[in-house]
Amino acid sequence: MTADKLAALVAVALLGCVVHTCQASYGYPNPMPPIPSPTPPTAPALTLDYYSYSCPNAEAIVKEAVRNATDNNRGIGAGLIRLFFHDCFVRGCDASVLLDATTANPEPEKLGIPNFPSLRGFRGRCSRGGDPRCGARIVVTPRDLDRQYYQNVLDRKVLFKSDAALLSPQTLKAVEHNAKNPGK
Repeated sequence: MTADKLAALVAVALLGCVVHTCQASYGYPNPMPPIPSPTPPTAPALTLDYYSYSCPNAEAIVKEAVRNATDNNRGIGAGLIRLFFHDCFVRGCDASVLLDATTANPEPEKLGIPNFPSLRGFRGRCSRGGDPRCGARIVVTPRDLDRQYYQNVLDRKVLFKSDAALLSPQTLKAVEHNAKNPGK
């Protein structure tokens, strides 16, 4: 077991002790109400050495990338921890944190108190002035994008659980309508 893994296990054990201590003092002498257990994952969850067969160097690659990132910007370490442990990212985020403010949505998640200063890494890396190094960009109208989105939902070609949940017997007609009649 490497020193990093041992340190992580010690940190988890200490956190467990702190949680147990806090739990004992909550509402003393009455015990804390039981916490409902989460539903089991539908797909295999990540475990220690998850990539040992398919990519034996995965942990070393990630460790080196994180080390380089934190060497270049000390403040990014806390942001990476937040991204890794925040339930939105662990359970599958629908990318709504990437949306800019609009008249229809003047206060997007991106500008919310927990996200605003920490999402600076999502900014685009290419200039908008037609820099040839950025490669060609396909331009689509929002109407085309909406139609294709709903068609992908119908074809079950979606990336996020929130998109897959959109297709149900109750919503099928609306999804079909939006796939054929975007923006209406």
